[in-house]
Amino acid sequence: MMKQSRIEEDITGEIEASDFKERISEDFFKKNEYNCIICGDLPAETKIYELRKFLDKFGQIQYFWLEDENGEGNRQALIFFQTQEEMENAVKLQSQYFNSSFISVGRSNLLEHTNTKVKNDSITIMKNILLSDEIRNQKRKPHQFYSDSKRDGVIFQVYQNCFIHFDSYEMKNCAAIVLGVLLRTQELDQNMKQSLIYHLNTMIFDVNNAQQVANALDMLCGLALQTGMIIS
Repeated sequence: MMKQSRIEEDITGEIEASDFKERISEDFFKKNEYNCIICGDLPAETKIYELRKFLDKFGQIQYFWLEDENGEGNRQALIFFQTQEEMENAVKLQSQYFNSSFISVGRSNLLEHTNTKVKNDSITIMKNILLSDEIRNQKRKPHQFYSDSKRDGVIFQVYQNCFIHFDSYEMKNCAAIVLGVLLRTQELDQNMKQSLIYHLNTMIFDVNNAQQVANALDMLCGLALQTGMIIS
């Protein structure tokens, strides 16, 4: 029976990928998203302790996840370093020689991750951060994270990777809330505006999820604060 992918806290300890959201807390994710790299083209026979030892030379590793063998050849790993400087040390060379093979090393965008569970948990964590009580108190003002999110391409990534090219409706719903929060009072691209408002409207009619309905209504009200934004 095929095992699930796992995240490693140390060489011997392991937790299931299904626990990604619970073990990678919202606070941890918020502080360390940019300390993360992804290693690709790993040989199928890669051992956890070997790869961990290889990467330790770049800095202190906080979390380590290695995709299990799936019968399809090469694997990938996700690594959170202690600091951004350590992450940058690891990606100075885009390829590294490991166990007689060249592997790719680069900055990781969790919203582009090929593991659907990791991608879905990442957008869920983003949603939960943005819906925190402290931030929701300012829900009728431009969002404090808007400028940074736009500059760093986060808004584009959420829209493309989780809203347009979604893996599940749960993912699309989370992406709609994230976009609704970040883009409140902002002038939107016409296509984005139409698709986002349409989907938020559909979320209102989910009678089995009262919290989702309330969140969708909040997002629509925030978007309507922009002149010319018609909610229909």
